Amino acid sequence: MKNPLFALMLLCLLAGPLSAADADEPAPQSQANETRVVAAKGREDAEHKAGMNDRITLTLRNRDPLLEQARNEGKRVIPYVDGQPLPGIKVLPSGKDQLEMELQRTDESSATWAELVKQRTSLLSTEVSLSVGLEGEKAIATEVHRFELVLVKKGWLVVCLIAVAGLLTLFLWLARGSNILRDPAPTPPGETRPYSIGRTQMAFWFFLVIICYPFIWLITGELSSITASVLGLMGISAGTALSATVIDTSKRNAAMNARVNLAAQRDALGTRLRELTQAIAKATDDTRPALQEELDAKRVRFREIEEQIKRLPPERRRQSKGFLLDLVSDDNGVSFHRFQILAWTLVLGIIFIAEVFTNLKMPEFSETLLALMGVSSGTYLGFKFPEEQGKYSERT
Repeated sequence: MKNPLFALMLLCLLAGPLSAADADEPAPQSQANETRVVAAKGREDAEHKAGMNDRITLTLRNRDPLLEQARNEGKRVIPYVDGQPLPGIKVLPSGKDQLEMELQRTDESSATWAELVKQRTSLLSTEVSLSVGLEGEKAIATEVHRFELVLVKKGWLVVCLIAVAGLLTLFLWLARGSNILRDPAPTPPGETRPYSIGRTQMAFWFFLVIICYPFIWLITGELSSITASVLGLMGISAGTALSATVIDTSKRNAAMNARVNLAAQRDALGTRLRELTQAIAKATDDTRPALQEELDAKRVRFREIEEQIKRLPPERRRQSKGFLLDLVSDDNGVSFHRFQILAWTLVLGIIFIAEVFTNLKMPEFSETLLALMGVSSGTYLGFKFPEEQGKYSERT
């Protein structure tokens, strides 16, 4: 039994070196000849990092077969990020076994960029794998899996944040200390005017656009990101504020003109009554009856005008009750039509922000949604007409 046991031990000792020798064998010839990306170089200050409009140099193993295949099949070589194609970006030979490209956002690659932004690992950048391949086919193998793709450049981000913060601070200071967001209606002495929902809505959309526009530009370089529906919303809000001001001013002017006209008639009648009284005292028996008849008629008319002046609605002098209450209240208290326009503005504003930060573009609201916003604004304006007329009719 010793001989078989000795032979088994000897076989085990020999098996170890044989396995190690197999592991050290070179890779198959087919794998050694495979075209693949082995390195990537971005900025000069940080080789494994690049952002929009930066030049990236890829080093490939066996680059020429890929270029030859592209020429034979009439296809372009395009970059791939995380396995997703970026069409529209030129990839050109540069040096031995190298390809060079300038990172850009094109109309064809907008969907890919949107996915990259959704999957970003931080606010300013994300780590991706880089490769190339023929357009319409899969990317070639790559060894570059932790390349930092800068979505927002810090310098420009700081400049834009300072500018927007300064503008917003200035506006809030003006909103608190001036009438930039308040109704133009007169107020009691020592009181402040109430906030206007029309002007507030216009300011809301203005600042949403002015904040999101540079944010999109910083990441994509896109200068025409304002859509037709966004212009429509800004137009609706501006039209609402302007129409509300016109309605309030016209009603206030109409009441003022009525009061001025009646006061002028009363003053003229008062003067005539004094003249008739003096004339009657000096009149003869023949002329006194006619003067007395005119005097009685003028007195009746004078009393009628005084009654009309008393029935005129008092000049509206609303005062501020706080920002939120001012937005949802009119002369009759909290009103649903004001609450409705405020609610729809907030809902569309949330959708606007989510679309910008998710897809890096301003939303395209449907015509139906814009019409709904227009109906809310029209309802608000329609209810402004009878606000004071109702009070006048109750008095009469």
